[in-house]
Amino acid sequence: MTSKQQLTAAQWDVLTHAPLALWLGVSGADPLVASLEQEYLAFDKASRDLQQRYASNELVRAVIAEAHRPNEPQRKGRSTVDVGDLLSTLEKTARILATLASPQEALEFKEFLLRFGDRIARASSESVVDSRLTISQAEEEFLRKARVALGL
Repeated sequence: MTSKQQLTAAQWDVLTHAPLALWLGVSGADPLVASLEQEYLAFDKASRDLQQRYASNELVRAVIAEAHRPNEPQRKGRSTVDVGDLLSTLEKTARILATLASPQEALEFKEFLLRFGDRIARASSESVVDSRLTISQAEEEFLRKARVALGL
């Protein structure tokens, strides 16, 4: 199992920024004010739920515990983000995992990130019976690019 102690400070910073990169990409893809608050609240809910799902993955648990959270301007949709920078963070994440984690652990970590992004995208539709209908094309496109950046 890969642990925080095996990573450099720079590597750890990249991994703990990966969930935020997904949040920023999804929330910025379709920045409706009404959904921003729900997506913000979903950050912690998805983190808690996925921490239980990946309870046996020490790296996922540690990253969730120390993940960078959206700041106030990001939360309110008042910050600009470069999608290329967000995807670069995910590409760096994949490279770090490829060099330090077992193939199974790396796959689980990448799946965790994609599930996290999907939960954020679906957050504004929790009261809708068929939440697939409320994920925007822009959100779906960002998640597709995230999958590619992670090497999946």
